[in-house]
Order: sequence, then structure tokens, then C-alpha cells
Amino acid sequence: MKQPDNEATEMPVGEILRRTRLHYSKTIEDVEAALRIQSKQIHAIEIGDAEALPARVYAVGFVRSYAEYLGLDGQKIVDLFKSQSEGKGEAPDLKIPKSRYLEQGRPFGLFITLLALLCMGAALTLDFEGQAEALPEIIPEVPKELSPAVLEEKQVAVVQEPEPAPAPEPAPVQEKPKGIVLKLISNSWIEIRDQNNRKLISRVLQAGDQYFVPDRLGLSMSIGNAGGVEILVNGEPLQNIGQSGQVLRRVPLNAEALLQRFPRSIDNTVDNQSENQ
Repeated sequence: MKQPDNEATEMPVGEILRRTRLHYSKTIEDVEAALRIQSKQIHAIEIGDAEALPARVYAVGFVRSYAEYLGLDGQKIVDLFKSQSEGKGEAPDLKIPKSRYLEQGRPFGLFITLLALLCMGAALTLDFEGQAEALPEIIPEVPKELSPAVLEEKQVAVVQEPEPAPAPEPAPVQEKPKGIVLKLISNSWIEIRDQNNRKLISRVLQAGDQYFVPDRLGLSMSIGNAGGVEILVNGEPLQNIGQSGQVLRRVPLNAEALLQRFPRSIDNTVDNQSENQ
């Protein structure tokens, strides 16, 4: 890659550090984790927001640590930072040397922190009015594929087309219950006895209850409120078996006898004929 001419530019220190960071494909969070410098302060250095930085002596230490973490000459970057913060001098580009810490991944956070503290102490004695020394080294142009615009485009999430919703499954066909079922429309006393006259049930069932009659021979039923009970044979309702408050006794509980005494409901018979057609 061709190096640009060694001419001074007006590139701020923060921009130099930002470009170098992008050159190494590092994020601000990577720098924060390595140097123990808050990400908001790293961002402030890069955009030149002096008001968001701590006292000058600490800001200088942060700049030095950040520069050396990226493999730059920490002292030259600090001198340039001081010069630019006072409005004196121009900022030449700096060549990016290979950083053994970034390439080898060595743990150096503690070393950088101690170095920063030493540099901050030494910075108290520096002449802040001095001119920055000429910086002969230059920074190479950031390759197009590493430019912020291209990096931002690469970081845009790919919008996935939503998968089509699965077709709804057909509702399962409910089979009609076999046998005899008593469906309570209103409260009614029900008593069922077997062929030996022993009681299977003798109590008041509540409206909404259903009673599935056991599939046994010789069962009979007595009802205290015939108008409150609906009888279903194999899922088909029979005609009304009586009036409200009417008492029925010893009704045989087998399908054939019930169909003879209480034929299927007329409405239900019409529906069945329509289905057969």
C-alpha cells in the first residue's frame, strides 16, 4: 500500500487514534476492557470533547495509554495533543507500527495502567507552552474496506424476510359420544337402578352436569324434573321427555327402548338428512 507524502495535516489526535483503532478492527469496548478507561472518555478523546474529559493531567495520561495500546509513539501523541489543545501547531499523520500487544493478545492492562500513572506524574513537570516537536512519521491511509462508512454498512443487520405463517391445521372432527348421556338443563333429581333394583345413583344433578349411563343391561331411571333433562343416544338428542316438574319412573335405559318412547328431535333428524344428501 502506497504511503502518503510526509506532509503535516490538520488531523486531530482523536481522529488519529480513531483511525488507528479501526485499522486494527478494535471497538471502543475493546479499548475500555484493555485500559480500564471508560468508553465515554475514549469517545470524548476521539471526537475532541475536552469538556467530557477529566482534569488535564488525567486526560494526558489517557491519551498516552491509548496511543501506546495502539502501537503509536505515546510521547509524540501526547505532545501533539497538548499542542492542539492550545491551538498551536498542526497534526501530521503517524505511521501505524505493528503492536505486539494487539497481535499477540498479551495481558497488558495492568502494565498500561501503571505506565499511565507514571506518565501523569511526569506530565506535571512538562512545559505546556512548548511547541510540539516535528513528527517525521506518518499514518498510512485507511484502506477503503476499513473506512468508517464501509464498516458501518457491514454492521447493518440484514433484514430477514419473515417466514410465512404455517397453515392452520384443520380442526379435529369430534366423534359423537357412544351410549346414553343425560344432559341437565336445570336441576333435577335422578335415580338409576340395576336389574337387581340396586341404586347406582340417587341424587340431585345440577344444571350443566352430564351423566354418562353405564353400558349395562337392565338399567332403569326415575326423574324428578323431566323438563330439566335432555337424553342423548349416541350423540343424538331425543325429543323432550316431559314437562318441567314432571316425574318419570322406571324408564328403561337402553337405546332401542328410548328411541321408541322418545324419538330423535325433529330438528336433529332434518340436519342428519341434509348431511346424508
